[in-house]
Amino acid sequence: MKKNRFPIWREVLAQSLELPRDLACRDALLTMTGTSELLLENYRSVLEYTPEHLLVLAANCRIRVEGKNLQIRFYNQQEMQIVGQIGRISFEL
Repeated sequence: MKKNRFPIWREVLAQSLELPRDLACRDALLTMTGTSELLLENYRSVLEYTPEHLLVLAANCRIRVEGKNLQIRFYNQQEMQIVGQIGRISFEL
């Protein structure tokens, strides 16, 4: 049986202290500007990267970004900005 990485007590504590879930549970936070720019926060690592798709490991899932001419404009330990023609974003549990 797979161990739950973020026990329910973290969620309850975050709610009682009114903390944002992305901070308390390290959930990924995605912010899109149109269909050409994506800001991805709280990621762990980049697993695959081509001009047509990008696979990123987050705390609870993998995030797949598909499109054309995808580029990572910048990144650091907390966030990255992806630009290009973004066609689809999917989450793999």
